[in-house]
Amino acid sequence: MVYRKLDIERTDDMVNKIEKFVKATVGKKYKVSATKLLKKKSDFEEEIRDDQTFFCSELVAACYKRIGLLPKEIPSSSYLPGTFSEKKKKLTLQQNAKLSSEYLIDFSF
Repeated sequence: MVYRKLDIERTDDMVNKIEKFVKATVGKKYKVSATKLLKKKSDFEEEIRDDQTFFCSELVAACYKRIGLLPKEIPSSSYLPGTFSEKKKKLTLQQNAKLSSEYLIDFSF
């Protein structure tokens, strides 16, 4: 497993939006389905629905959309884990944001 640090100048507004997003998504269920993955139209809403579910990269994309780093027109579910890999050079973040190199998380103790 790896992570990449987001390199961007953080504003108070951005931090507030992230905090609001985290509070709204804590405890949401994990779910990935063919229907989600094949979705062509974004159903972006500012508020998180009570019944809303996420899978890993969809959650990251939804957060990035809320702070203006990804376009709202593209469904969050179309961003797969590999989309955020440094091996894929296609991801373009808005507001001059960049992702760092990948850092390995080693769970072997």
